[in-house]
Amino acid sequence: MKILAIGAHPDDLEPQIGGTLAKFVSQGAQVVSVAATSTSTGASNSQVRDAEGKAAANCLGASYLSLGLSPHEFTYSREFIEIVDQLFISEKPDLVFCVNEKDSHHEHQAIAKCVRSASRKNCFSLVSLNQAFPGGVATFSYNYWSDISAFHESKVRAVMCYESQVAKYGEAWLEAIIARDKQWGFNIGCSFAEVANIDKWIS
Repeated sequence: MKILAIGAHPDDLEPQIGGTLAKFVSQGAQVVSVAATSTSTGASNSQVRDAEGKAAANCLGASYLSLGLSPHEFTYSREFIEIVDQLFISEKPDLVFCVNEKDSHHEHQAIAKCVRSASRKNCFSLVSLNQAFPGGVATFSYNYWSDISAFHESKVRAVMCYESQVAKYGEAWLEAIIARDKQWGFNIGCSFAEVANIDKWIS
């Protein structure tokens, strides 16, 4: 199985779905972590952020790909939908995880909408992620639950690779991610879990 996990920035994926990606890798799936934009927010330059993304993906057993799009130009448009189209043509995924278009970050919204538009003519399953931290107020739906108890340590190691973001948001960022995983785990009777929303499922 080929899985793409797509975010607008390098740190959009592991906090939301890292444990699930590590779980898929353990089952033999090929996972690619994709960052749409080249951003330096919270770091000295974009190369630092990409290096963090590559290290985090490696903790999960995934590979890392940056599309290198300018965050100052990136938007929901025909031009960028075509770029996502080409990504799907070259990678041929069976399953795509993507940040949620209900997310408060405008670049998360843009890549989510581009992915949704590009997915209309592709035969892969599509799952939208949970709210990225820190986030605003939105109403999210959850119908995808994943027990990540056996993979939570790998997830935490991956999140800690984002040293620039830990420095920016403080330890509370990591603590909030872990607490949320515990909350969802408690809801389904396990130690740690992740949740998401199935937009399209092909079995």
